[in-house]
Amino acid sequence: MSDNPETKDAYVVVPDIVDSGSAGTQGNSSQSLVPEIINAPYSIGNFVTGLAEEKPKSLRSDAAALILARVVNRNEYDIGEMKKEIHLLRNKLDEAKEKVATYSERINSLSGRLRDLLKERHIRNSIITIGSLLIPISYNIHKDNPLSSYVVGFLGLLLIFVGWLKYSGEEVDK
Repeated sequence: MSDNPETKDAYVVVPDIVDSGSAGTQGNSSQSLVPEIINAPYSIGNFVTGLAEEKPKSLRSDAAALILARVVNRNEYDIGEMKKEIHLLRNKLDEAKEKVATYSERINSLSGRLRDLLKERHIRNSIITIGSLLIPISYNIHKDNPLSSYVVGFLGLLLIFVGWLKYSGEEVDK
C-alpha cells in the first residue's frame, strides 16, 4: 500500500489506542481495536483490472493480467448474484416459517376442537345407551308398578332424545 492517507483511510479505519496497558492500567476499551473494514469504492476486481492496465508486466504477461482481471471480475459478479439469490431465499424461508407458524396454531386449535368433540360424542353415546337400557327395565317393572314404569320409560326416551341433540353450536372454520 502507498503512504497516501486518502487511499489508506478509504479501506481501513484504525482507532487511536487510548491506553496501551504497558503501565498495567489497561481496562476495557470503549472502542474496538480491531479495524473496521469499510465498503470501499474500490473492489479487488477494480484493483486487478487497474494493475493489468497500468502494469501488466507485474502479473508476468499481458494475457495473464487480462485473464486474471476477467476471472476476478467474474467472481465478484457471481458473488453479487449469489448474495441476491440468498436474500431472496431468506425472504422465502421467512414467509414459509410464518406459514408454518400459522398452520401450527391452526392445527393446535383444531386438535383441541377434535378432542372436545370426541368427549362430547362419548357422553352422547353413554346417554343414549343408558336411555336404551331404561326402556326394557320400564317394560319389566310395568307388571308390578305401572306408574313407575311410565316414569322410567319416559326417562329412557328423554335420555335417547337428549343424546341425539348436538350440544356445541360452533362450526369448524374452513
